[in-house]
Amino acid sequence: MRTFKEHMRSEHDILHTMWDMFLSEPDKKNAREKFKEFNTVPLSHISLEEGNISTTFNTYMGIEKDIGPSAVIHQDHIQILKLLKRVREALDSEDQRKIDYSKAHFIRALMKHHKKEEETLYQLFDLAITNKDWEEIISGRI
Repeated sequence: MRTFKEHMRSEHDILHTMWDMFLSEPDKKNAREKFKEFNTVPLSHISLEEGNISTTFNTYMGIEKDIGPSAVIHQDHIQILKLLKRVREALDSEDQRKIDYSKAHFIRALMKHHKKEEETLYQLFDLAITNKDWEEIISGRI
């Protein structure tokens, strides 16, 4: 069975691939469809991280949900969702300058966030969450 870090890294890879597909689509209508497809993946990913995973981790560590590493990641998620909304709004405006700026700002924030998760948080999760807990969490999600 894969570790939490391995599983989430594979989700990050999927996110990056879908983002690249969106960026490389020359047709505006198709690009919008690719963006809609992409848009659902971060929500699912965030839901997993902030649901049972953070709850299990915080319980194990004996910390409140609004402090510690889970709280930092939650703040990142809020920012990422705001930036994702700006990309959607820019696409709706059809202002190419806004589109380019919002896409660049979003991917920079996302990459920084993923690095933080993969280098710090996921290692902590792997230490704190038992294989049994992880199996229950992931089987409930699939």
